[in-house]
Amino acid sequence: HFDGVRSDELREATVAYLGGPGSYSHVASHDFFSHRGETMAPAPKRDFVSIFRAVENGETSYGVAPIENTTTGGINEVYDLLVDGRVKIVGELHLKVDHCLIGKMSGQGRINKVFGHPQALAQSRRYLMSHPEMAPHYVSSTTRALERLLEEDDTAAAIGGSAAARMFGMDILARGVGDHEQNFTRFIVIARDDARPSRAVECKTS
Repeated sequence: HFDGVRSDELREATVAYLGGPGSYSHVASHDFFSHRGETMAPAPKRDFVSIFRAVENGETSYGVAPIENTTTGGINEVYDLLVDGRVKIVGELHLKVDHCLIGKMSGQGRINKVFGHPQALAQSRRYLMSHPEMAPHYVSSTTRALERLLEEDDTAAAIGGSAAARMFGMDILARGVGDHEQNFTRFIVIARDDARPSRAVECKTS
């Protein structure tokens, strides 16, 4: 579901987002701008503060950040950055999150550690509780979780989306490991200046 920025307001979008290839923020950013036929110049960041600072200091034209999830609720740090920062919300996107257990097929049945972003692990609590042999390991992003898999043997796995598995050449060991089938994350698109959307588009801006 897309709301916000008009296609004629964008030429090339330089976009800051959390994580790197395969992160949900990467997927959301790509979906938002490609939906409008725009080229996205990615500027991956390690934390939410860096996303907001990149937009505020003009390093990037836009930032994309998750603000709430139907399972785990609001993301307080992003709300705080909106209050304290100097950016405007110029668009939003609702992304369906379908958590998968990602790893190497040769390790199926022997997984003893699972890497994931804290939100992804929290949203897969029931699955992990039903597999106590799988110890959760928190990392900064889904991208980092997949990078750790490349460093580990086949008894390690990660929680992430199917796009992440494809990007890293990994296997999907189990689909739908999230606690709720209808799991959506709302992402906001931020910029320094107002971007007035078409009146034909129902959307929220600030």
